[in-house]
Amino acid sequence: EERIIKPTLKGMKEEGAPFEGVLFIGLMIVNKEPYVLEYNVRFGDPECEVLMPLIKSSVFDLFYKGATKDLDSLDIEFYDKYAVGVVMASKNYPYSSSPPAEIIVDEIVHEDLKEHSHISYAGVSKEDGKLYATGGRVLVCVGIGDSIKEARDYAYLLCGQIHFAGKKYRRDIAYQALSKE
Repeated sequence: EERIIKPTLKGMKEEGAPFEGVLFIGLMIVNKEPYVLEYNVRFGDPECEVLMPLIKSSVFDLFYKGATKDLDSLDIEFYDKYAVGVVMASKNYPYSSSPPAEIIVDEIVHEDLKEHSHISYAGVSKEDGKLYATGGRVLVCVGIGDSIKEARDYAYLLCGQIHFAGKKYRRDIAYQALSKE
């Protein structure tokens, strides 16, 4: 906050462009030091898909009060949970597009998985009642739990329920955080 966020906002104000809204700051941590990779005036993707389920307060109220400059009147609450997101991508991502592939989502029979996970669709189209992977980043499997491990386990269990030709995803998401838990 002191090294990046406050100086960024101060600099924008000094340049006559005080910032209001969503500012996404993409960081890379190298030897415990943060370095800015990018600034976006929107929510990050897939970060947003992972963070939104942790907001206990009304997201509508949060956005409305932000737009009407009344955030100080809102007590923003978060669930005391962890969330992990695993991006499923198409075969040729990020180098080129892949041909559309039908997505099959197995029926989720485990109540725990139903209650502690969700799919956030991205590069997907719907035709004749069927879903097709049509983009590079196809979807995000999000797991929510009482620990990073539990959230990660739910996210990967959900990944196993989704099938399409050329699907790929990383198997090492949150592994560094697990070693600290």
